[in-house]
Amino acid sequence: MKTDIRYRDDIDLLIRHFYLKVSNDVLLKIYFSAFDAEKKERFIRGVTDFWENILLFTGDYNGNPMEVHSMLHQRQPMNELHFKHWNELFNQSVNGLFEGDKSERMKFEAYKISQIIQGKLFK
Repeated sequence: MKTDIRYRDDIDLLIRHFYLKVSNDVLLKIYFSAFDAEKKERFIRGVTDFWENILLFTGDYNGNPMEVHSMLHQRQPMNELHFKHWNELFNQSVNGLFEGDKSERMKFEAYKISQIIQGKLFK
């Protein structure tokens, strides 16, 4: 039986699982492969901080997701298909590991955030 997301370790597990999928995905791997091992680890910690703040209200995140996506978009332009596929993989990752209110909220927030980022990138 799956549990809901409760701790930072849960979020870290999910984010690592998700970005392993991304790093092997034909459509999305080009974006994640742009980072060396040290940058990947910093990125994973930052994304974990981001979700920990959203789901567990820690206040530990002080980054700017738009900045990272803008840089990636400049390097290799993204389109709506990239974001749709990203959301599908993200939802698969959440559903594969967890279930419950926080899990559902995470998927909902990820979708909303992807819409905001697209709106800013594609204006």
